[in-house]
Amino acid sequence: MPVLIIAFMLQHFEKVILNGASQFGIIEDLDLSNAQGYTPGPNPLPILDLQRYSTATLIFYWG
Repeated sequence: MPVLIIAFMLQHFEKVILNGASQFGIIEDLDLSNAQGYTPGPNPLPILDLQRYSTATLIFYWG
């Protein structure tokens, strides 16, 4: 039971840290996104494909 609790705790910490890092720019720094296009309008925003970011987050669970 203690091993199970520790494993769940580590998973939670990993998700919290990765979420914070993505808010502070890890996606742009590591080039984990691709621009697929831009939204129409006077202020176009990029439409991002985050497949690389999703794969990077899965590596922790594959291990």
